[in-house]
Amino acid sequence: MERAAGSERAASEARLQQERLKEQLAWRAISPTVLAELTRLLALHRGSLVLAYTANDPEALYLAIQLSKAFANASWQATAESRTYASRIIFGITIPGDSADAVNIRSAFSAVGIPFAVDPVPPPDMSFGASTAPPPTIVMIGSKPPPF
Repeated sequence: MERAAGSERAASEARLQQERLKEQLAWRAISPTVLAELTRLLALHRGSLVLAYTANDPEALYLAIQLSKAFANASWQATAESRTYASRIIFGITIPGDSADAVNIRSAFSAVGIPFAVDPVPPPDMSFGASTAPPPTIVMIGSKPPPF
């Protein structure tokens, strides 16, 4: 009986650890309900943005695709851009700047509970062509933050 009880405790602990690991490794996803509300809020103030994401990171691309659907359904002008940085790793979602579009995006994200930072996003290590246009509003989808 004692051995069976010990085995059951060990199995229960293993299941608990397995669930914790699944949660840590799960890709970020936006539920259909949150996506619908985000779309509704974004549609209140249409604008334009660059939806940038970390290149060669399928999890970041997956989240960027979900967000791109919200912006497209809300009639925003969105340009997708993969970014590579040789000297840094960008984590999480960042919405820098003080443009009206950035403020409206941050307001919508806050209202639906999508966390973000407002730190400046560095330009990619490589880019082609010179631009004299003002910097666009950027929503940067970085890699999933570590679980610690």
